[in-house]
Parts: sequence; C-alpha cells; structure tokens
Amino acid sequence: MSFNFDGHAINILGSTNGSFIANIDGKDYPGSGTQTSQPIQASLFGVNTLDQFKLHTITITNLDENAILYIDAINWPAVQADKNGTLSRVTEDDVEPAFHFQGVWSTSSADSQNFFKGTGHTTTTKEASFDLTFTSCSEYIETVDAISLFGSTGPDHGPYSVQLDDQPSQIFQAKQITPAVQVMIYYISHLEPGPHTLHVVNQDDAVFAVDFVTFATIVNVTTS
Repeated sequence: MSFNFDGHAINILGSTNGSFIANIDGKDYPGSGTQTSQPIQASLFGVNTLDQFKLHTITITNLDENAILYIDAINWPAVQADKNGTLSRVTEDDVEPAFHFQGVWSTSSADSQNFFKGTGHTTTTKEASFDLTFTSCSEYIETVDAISLFGSTGPDHGPYSVQLDDQPSQIFQAKQITPAVQVMIYYISHLEPGPHTLHVVNQDDAVFAVDFVTFATIVNVTTS
C-alpha cells in the first residue's frame, strides 16, 4: 500500500500478526504486531519528525507470507501556516457551479439529511461521472495547495476512479462494513498554479455519493 501526504507526522491504524516495513521517502521503518483475533483499531506505525512543507510518500509492505496485515485508517495533521504565511480554507457544496455531473444522479437519498448542508449527489449507475473544475491561486508564492473531496461509504458502495487533469486515473474503494457520511474519499496536495479538472467516475452498478470539497492553500506573504 502506498499513500502520499504532507505534514510533519503520520499514524497508521490497524493490526497485524506479523512484521512489516514502512518506507517514507526512501527510509525504512520496521514494524511488527501480535494481533491474532478480530482486527482492532490500534496504532501500527507513527512518526512525527517529518518536513512539514514537503510532500511525502509512505509505502507499507507485509513481510510475512502467512501473516495478515490489516490497515484500518490513516491519520495525519493538517498543515499549518508559519509566521510568514496565511492558511486559507474554502468549502464548496456539491450544488455549486464547480461541480458538473454527467449521467444519472439523485439529490434525494436516505443519507441526504446527514450530508453537508443537507445536500448530496448519489448514483448507482456505472460510468456516471462528474467533473470538478477549480483554479489554484497563482498571485502569491505557494507552499501547499490541496483539495479534499468528501462523500459517503458503506456496504452497498463500490469502486470509483479519480483523474486529475491528464494524469493517470486512480481506482479507490468506497465499500466499507459500516455506513458513514462526510468521509474523505480523495485528497491531493502540492498542485501547480492554474486551472485544474478532477474527473470522478463510478466504476460499478453500486452506490457512489459526493458531498462537498474543501480547498486549502498556504501562501507566503512577502513584504519589502
């Protein structure tokens, strides 16, 4: 499993009855566990001495052929602006003009009342999609420019793909044992200044829902 993130720390929750290697930016961190019963949400691995303003890549590798490595959640702190910067966060709901839906979508579902501002777009149609268009700020020297996309997960959900601009598509899974809303379903940071399009596609005849998006930008303000 590989995951990109920014910030000075990360914590992996899950369980294992074997050993594993966590590699961050080329540096190995060995780990192990003894969990043999039902997986629990325990801390498998954590580090808090990373460069706050760098994009990091962590790869978790199971080293034991007969062991189970269970990853439950990944936590990392939000990047904070330093004394020379300003942190800006903007949230846009799924009914805003930035969202462009194609195919069959519904704005009425059992989860609607629990969505952000009581609105959400849900589909059960394979290849139903939407584009999210936005522009990264280019008026200042940027440190971090990130987006977080939120939706729902549950046992009746399925796989979906996300493509940023002309980059390769990535496949994600929204199927989870326990239903949940306002869940982060996609995150990317260190975007280049300028216009961007996020293309999201439902990959099966299963439930897929999008709720809202949050934009976060840190700009370094210089004075003469």
